[in-house]
Amino acid sequence: MDHNGNFKETLINDDVQGLLSLYESSHMRMHDEEILEEALIFTTTHLEFLLPNLTNNSLKVQVIEALRQPICKTVPRVGARKYIHIYETIESHNDLLLKFAKLDFNMLQKVHQDELNEISRWWKDLDIANK
Repeated sequence: MDHNGNFKETLINDDVQGLLSLYESSHMRMHDEEILEEALIFTTTHLEFLLPNLTNNSLKVQVIEALRQPICKTVPRVGARKYIHIYETIESHNDLLLKFAKLDFNMLQKVHQDELNEISRWWKDLDIANK
């Protein structure tokens, strides 16, 4: 913020990633947190304005996804899946971290599939309709 208590206008063009981070952070606000309320309005307005002019495709996808639904308001696993795809397109991504994230996601998905199989088998074995 500047000396007048307003958000710095330099954030708008100089630091889209910082603006996006502030937007995500502003969703962690509590009731009556005026600064974060102002941050949400400021960042939403400017991200929507900047979106059509973004040339970095990865950053553009991040902004679109954040405006649609911020990461902190998603189910963690759904957010992780969405962000894995975005992180993959970032040139400076860490290959090992990406590999572990995909492996973790796929392993948990397999666990859920196995559990659903087990529950389905249990339900069929109960044979409620005939008993």
